[in-house]
Amino acid sequence: MNRTIVLTSRQRRTITLVVEGGVIKSVENLSGVHFPFVEGQPYNRSVETWTENNNFLFDGRDLEKENRKIYGIRIKDVPQGHLLRVLHPEKFR
Repeated sequence: MNRTIVLTSRQRRTITLVVEGGVIKSVENLSGVHFPFVEGQPYNRSVETWTENNNFLFDGRDLEKENRKIYGIRIKDVPQGHLLRVLHPEKFR
């Protein structure tokens, strides 16, 4: 099972990973940024953490924005009209 993961920077530079069976098979770095993962290394969630910390998009998704929390509650789990949205509207933009 092959999986291709594309990491995109804000300047539209890309890093492409091909993962097969939980192992990174190839890395194509066109971004000019040091990417600490190499071929033959096991693929794990630390790639996603690196993506968040270095302002890259993970397959077109902004993981940092998806995982933001307020008082330990994910922002996407707070319903519209909830008191937290009224008290902290800047957190929900």
